[in-house]
Amino acid sequence: MHIVFATTEFITEKGYDGGLANYLAKASHILSRHGHQITIVVFSTDNQIIEYRKNIRVVRVVRGTHEVDYILRHIKSEIWSRTLDCCWNSYKINKKIKDIHRASKVDIVQYCHLSALGLFRTKIPSVVRMSSFGPTMQLISAVDFQPGKGRMQINALEKLEIMAMKRADSIFAPSRLNARLVERTTGIKVSVLETPAMGVDCDKIKNMPMELAGKKYFLFFGTMSNIKGLKTIVNAIYQILHKNPAFDFVFIGKDCGVSMEEGVKSPAIKKLKEAAKEYSDRIIYLQTIKDRERLNSIIYHASLCILPYRLENLPNTCIEAMELGQIVISTYKSGISQLIRDGYNGFLVEQNDAEALVNKISKVLQLPCEEKKRISKNAQKRVAKMEPEKFYQYMMQYYKEVMNRRK
Repeated sequence: MHIVFATTEFITEKGYDGGLANYLAKASHILSRHGHQITIVVFSTDNQIIEYRKNIRVVRVVRGTHEVDYILRHIKSEIWSRTLDCCWNSYKINKKIKDIHRASKVDIVQYCHLSALGLFRTKIPSVVRMSSFGPTMQLISAVDFQPGKGRMQINALEKLEIMAMKRADSIFAPSRLNARLVERTTGIKVSVLETPAMGVDCDKIKNMPMELAGKKYFLFFGTMSNIKGLKTIVNAIYQILHKNPAFDFVFIGKDCGVSMEEGVKSPAIKKLKEAAKEYSDRIIYLQTIKDRERLNSIIYHASLCILPYRLENLPNTCIEAMELGQIVISTYKSGISQLIRDGYNGFLVEQNDAEALVNKISKVLQLPCEEKKRISKNAQKRVAKMEPEKFYQYMMQYYKEVMNRRK
């Protein structure tokens, strides 16, 4: 099959960040290993085609044009400017997909739902993969929108994304919670197809990186923002470090800032250090790590992974930590209960409850070694259900069902 992924980000592009790019890298690699031709169509800074791996090529598409950019600069309405920009970019992405199809028949297109890329979809069978979805996050009060983005502007983009979803032949989401919330909000049926695990062999993990040698540490990794639970960690950090003097707290990921009060956003690492007070020197910020072996080593050697999400779409971070045998502390009602059963293969606390998080960390550290090993093994068993080969099988069945409905 020739499969096209249309996306706003991919790991070959500068400044990529987030689970979408990492998911697509894993998915394309798994599919290509089985002989399928994969084309990634992605927004970039230039129009170029590169060979990423065997059977995987990346087609870069520049957003907008000089003429369109000129028009957009002279539209005073933020809503109309964003709407036209979104429509034009969808048109460009799909025009490129038509060109690709003429050169080499495309069997199916998978769009990310972000930026309504499927709005001007082609006649080729298509599916949309849901990521975080604005209305669903609002339903559980789980998001703090970026300063400068008006509510009306965000609503306009959400309407375009819903229109694009309705034009697809099928929609899927990794998370059952996200799927249910999208169905409730839009009336569109959403299938659930879990994100693939990496297939990492823990026996091949190298030694801990030098900057953490000899340290015991808790770990948060991923985008540092309110939606990922950073506000809860800020509120808990002093007590976490005070009650556990032998431990540092390591943070890895892009700092998108946290809002400790409505409408005021500050760098997350700054707020963490301020909240830690005299223990601020025990906060270690390693920024974004793209070296997979190094990141895996840091995850593997952590004492605990602290990921108190507010809403998640079955995140790569949690899957990767569990696959590496880590004990993860996360939250109820965030979608993580699809992966974690409290006390069985990880631990859960209520959202936004800093005291509960501090107490849970203390409880887990006091567990006997055998109990920790049991929980670690159970975490790995859960993620084994998401191994690459199983992902391949259910994705191929899904694609074929969508294609057959179009015949």
